[in-house]
Amino acid sequence: MNNPGTVQLQRWMNEVITTQGNMQFKLQKAGSLYHLDINDVVAETRDVSIYSRMHVYTSGYVMRLFECLSADFPVLQKFMGEEVFTHFANASLMWSPSTSYSLYDLGSTFIRFLEATRPKHIDENDEQSIYLDLPIEIARAERARSESLRAKGLEELAGSQSEISPEDILFSAHELAVSTPECLRLVQLSFPVKQLFEQLHHDEPYEVPYPLPTYLAVSRMNYRPSMLEINDWQYEFLVACQTPQPLTDAINQASAATNIPSATILAEMCIWLPILQSGGFVHIATSGIAGLFG
Repeated sequence: MNNPGTVQLQRWMNEVITTQGNMQFKLQKAGSLYHLDINDVVAETRDVSIYSRMHVYTSGYVMRLFECLSADFPVLQKFMGEEVFTHFANASLMWSPSTSYSLYDLGSTFIRFLEATRPKHIDENDEQSIYLDLPIEIARAERARSESLRAKGLEELAGSQSEISPEDILFSAHELAVSTPECLRLVQLSFPVKQLFEQLHHDEPYEVPYPLPTYLAVSRMNYRPSMLEINDWQYEFLVACQTPQPLTDAINQASAATNIPSATILAEMCIWLPILQSGGFVHIATSGIAGLFG
């Protein structure tokens, strides 16, 4: 009997667990790559065969990956139904077996799978296309929320946030420095999913929305997530704020991108900027650009 080294044994085991196909194929492929026979690795007992013991490992691995996807997309699972979600999740794991050290990366792979396997022959004006595209958009919104919860927020800077008034915004915008936190996620969607997302999350009755180009901003404050559907100039403003700069400069960039007068955006800011601040979408400092970095 061979005495395989630890690295060789680990690679053989990984190949058996992650290779697609039945157990016989898995073992043949792993054996040809690492020159190990299953009898060299697994001891057979009187009550449990070698194949049964290996099946426990391989099926348990897939079940663990499925549990991770289920935990990452609870809203999508409610929309699709458990049976359909299970089908797509398992197909995703077969389509692209996990290669990352982090199980969290499964979520982005799952979204790519949904996008790649969507039937291409369905016309976008066909009502059936709604039920093909909407799950992808729900998944993208849910992934943005998950990423926002994991990223660094403004909790440590809560004490440095400046209380601002409409007068500050109108007459001292050049003295206000704005930036976005790491936890902000900006997503362009083809459906307005916010209301549907919340209804599914709370197990409330819902109506399927019709397609409509939508901008979604996701962030958090005090570890509580916030989700806003925003318009084009608001989206461009937040994009501009990803580079720390004076409020006036961010407004001018949003104006240039949307052809909306800067004065109009400045006036809108009197209402909208405090909302962004309270939800953790922007950080505002009155001590100039340096104040954005503490």
